[in-house]
Amino acid sequence: MDRSAATAAPVATTLKAGWGFGSVGTQVVLFSQSALLLYFFSAVLGLQPGVAGALLFAGKLFDAAMAPLFGAWSDRARTPLGRRRPFLLAGALLSAAGLALVFNPPSSALPVLFGALVLISLGYSAFNIPYLAMSAEMTDSPVERTSFMSWRIAFVGVGTILATSVLPLVARSGGGGVDGYSRVGLVAAALVLLAMGVTFLATRSARATESRGEHYSLATMFAAVAGNRAFAWLLGAKLLQLVGLAASAASMLYFVRAVLGGDERTFALLGAVSNGVSIVSMPLWTAIGRRWGKVALYAL
Repeated sequence: MDRSAATAAPVATTLKAGWGFGSVGTQVVLFSQSALLLYFFSAVLGLQPGVAGALLFAGKLFDAAMAPLFGAWSDRARTPLGRRRPFLLAGALLSAAGLALVFNPPSSALPVLFGALVLISLGYSAFNIPYLAMSAEMTDSPVERTSFMSWRIAFVGVGTILATSVLPLVARSGGGGVDGYSRVGLVAAALVLLAMGVTFLATRSARATESRGEHYSLATMFAAVAGNRAFAWLLGAKLLQLVGLAASAASMLYFVRAVLGGDERTFALLGAVSNGVSIVSMPLWTAIGRRWGKVALYAL
């Protein structure tokens, strides 16, 4: 390890917290879709489950296609606000608009619903890709980077609780039908705009790197991933994790209703307990990472 990097000046807690708070927004975007949209499309709007699932899958494919493009654009961008922060603001606005629209569609026509999903995907990629890149640019210290990520994961838990516990209660308060899920879209949009907007403002004085004019094609980027076996394994593990998480989240509300005989309130209780444990355990994982290293922590 570079000793100068390890002893770099500490980063202000306000910056870490302000940056990490953006993950509240990303989790609301993710879990309002994965936990509630399939049910909303099929049980509330009346789409066939297979059609609803295919629509959501198409939106995810679009998101996957856009992610490397936003990464490349933010790498090369040169603006008075830096190369990352304009994307944070654009992502906040697009994500919020997409969530408000998808739960309040003017019709249940598939092109309308897909258009709302495209807005969400554009906003999520525009925010999340540059957002994550900033953690490596704001400090050279591995210890401080771990601290940044600890703040982020803590707010991941907060955002997940809001999406899987508070939003279902919002739906229930409106009767669990069209009116209830209309409220979900508006509340989710407000949460996303607040969280991502805070990160945009909080990072205005953060250290940032500038583009040196490099240009990498998609083929070059994929070749770099394929040529790094360790990274490819981690990427594969993350992909499997996301697939499993999305499948379980999408089916959970159906399970709660059809098997447990509950409703959105039961779903909210399950989300609060599981994610509450995740948040409470964060200091333990941070301490283990500092003591035995990230690889041992990941294996554990």
